[in-house]
Formats: sequence, structure tokens, C-alpha cells
Amino acid sequence: MYIKWIVISLVLLIVLCVACVFWYRHETAPYKQEVVEAEEFVRQWKRNQETKTDSQQKQPEISETTKAQEQEITDETTDGTTDAETERIPSISFKNPAPVRYSPHGLGPYPEVSKEYFLQKGPTSWQMIDLYGNPPAKLETELIERVLLKLWKDGDTTWKSAGLRNGKVYVLYPNQVHIRYSKVRNLNGKVQKNPDGTPQRYISMWMTAGGIPKPTQEQFLSGELPEGVEIIDLDAEDIGIEPYSFLGLEK
Repeated sequence: MYIKWIVISLVLLIVLCVACVFWYRHETAPYKQEVVEAEEFVRQWKRNQETKTDSQQKQPEISETTKAQEQEITDETTDGTTDAETERIPSISFKNPAPVRYSPHGLGPYPEVSKEYFLQKGPTSWQMIDLYGNPPAKLETELIERVLLKLWKDGDTTWKSAGLRNGKVYVLYPNQVHIRYSKVRNLNGKVQKNPDGTPQRYISMWMTAGGIPKPTQEQFLSGELPEGVEIIDLDAEDIGIEPYSFLGLEK
């Protein structure tokens, strides 16, 4: 009698094990497919990155002088994201919605990023959190990325990078330079004049997306501009974008 129940129990156990195996294969198949797709996305993105001549997508090159140091040219680089080099396989999916993440700076949920943007412009800072476990970016960096992403969604896909200065985002395009001037003053603080009576000026800010030869110190001080590039004089027309109003966010 006991042997009969033991045999029945063993048969039921075997049937249950077989059923579990089939259920596991059925349920995990979609996730395995997502991993394969994610690997292919990253391989394609890395191939795209290798063909780009400008490896830093969101780091404009800025040179600036100050009134107190008229004879010196200092270089500044705005905060931005760079291409991550890692061998880890990211767990990012463009097929199924990722968990909603919120900005630690009070900007609400992070915007969705399309596969096309990811492959052509690289991952955003909030994608880097999922991809490589990076910490959240600074407020300035996140604002820049949100502005660039909105421009992309609005159809402007030719930008190369951007910088944030004095609360505004300045979007940079290929073969373009943003400049500002300052007036030359003597030791007494008086503005020096040219022979025609106009104030003497020098280039006090030089901001590009990279790839354009930087003027020499003499050219900065003389205000000489290179030929063949688009010059945006921010003193004549400030084309900076106020990020909060552009994005519809509250400060």
C-alpha cells in the first residue's frame, strides 16, 4: 500500500518538474530576446561612435578673458556627458517601457529617449544610470540634455553640442563659433579708443563644438576672426535658450 503511494508521488513530482521547465522557458524567452536586442543596440552605437570625428558630443570648447586679466586667455569646458567606455552589457530596452525615473533636481520624470537618438547622439545622463550605474548628472548638465533632446524631437538634429552660461543654453552647430567682446581699458579703467573713435575691443569668449582651430592670443586681443566659419556675435544677438520656459518647467 505504501509502495503504491510512493510511486504515485514520484510520478506527480516528475510531471510537476517537467511542467516547471516548460513554464520557465516560456516566461523567460522574451527577456532573453531583450538582452540580445540590447547587445545589438550597443554594438551598433559603438560602431557609430568610432566613425565620428568629434568624440565628445556635449562638451563645447570655451575660451574666455576677464577685464582684470586682459592679457590672458583661459579655456573653460561646460559640463556635459561623454562617451562611456565599458565592457558591461547594458540592460536597456526600447521595446518595453523602462521604470519611470524622476530628476533629483525637481524637474519631474526624465523624458523618453528614442532608439534613433541613442544611436546617433549617444546615451543621456539618465540612461547612463541604467546602463552603467552612473550617479545622476548635475542640474546644468540635465538642463542642457533636455533642451537638446527637445530640439531633436522638434526636428533639429544637426546640432553638435551645447553649453550653459548665465542661465541660458547655447546650442552649437558644425562650423559655428559663439563669441563675445570686452572693451580694452587702461590702468585707470578708462576705455581706450581706436583712431576712428570707436572703443577698442578684444574677443573675451570663444565657444565652439570643437573641430575649429582656436585663434592665437594675439588674434584674441586684436579681435581678428577666422574665415570660413559662421560667427555668432552674442553681444549683437543673444540666441541663448532659457531652458525652463523652453521646456515648460517651473523653477
